[in-house]
Amino acid sequence: MGRYDGDWHEDKYEGRGSFYYSNGDRYVGFWVKGKQDGKGVFYYSEGGRYEGDWRQGKYHGDGRIFCSNGDVMQSRYKYNKQHGPAQVWFADGTRCEGNYYKGDRHGEWRHLRDDYVLKTTQYELGVETN
Repeated sequence: MGRYDGDWHEDKYEGRGSFYYSNGDRYVGFWVKGKQDGKGVFYYSEGGRYEGDWRQGKYHGDGRIFCSNGDVMQSRYKYNKQHGPAQVWFADGTRCEGNYYKGDRHGEWRHLRDDYVLKTTQYELGVETN
């Protein structure tokens, strides 16, 4: 299961606290009625982490995922699904930018090095169309 250290209210996690999962994952941030809610950081046991907004135990709002390989993704989330503008910075110095719709790439995505466009790809609900 895991271990919680932090504030309580009416037998639920409430306020600031940390939860240590039995698999090595860890969440540090705010809780409302026993669920992650507000600002928080989720540390994955393999080395990555999510820093950002939470609502009712899910990624919701603005957030960044830092991968153990050095890649970084900044996106908006709506109940754990990417939704809205996003950027990905790759460890090799390139980046991608585009939009998500309910978790799927949607519209134009550009792959860039510095400000030079290496490739442009069109997506329709996660399916490449060009």
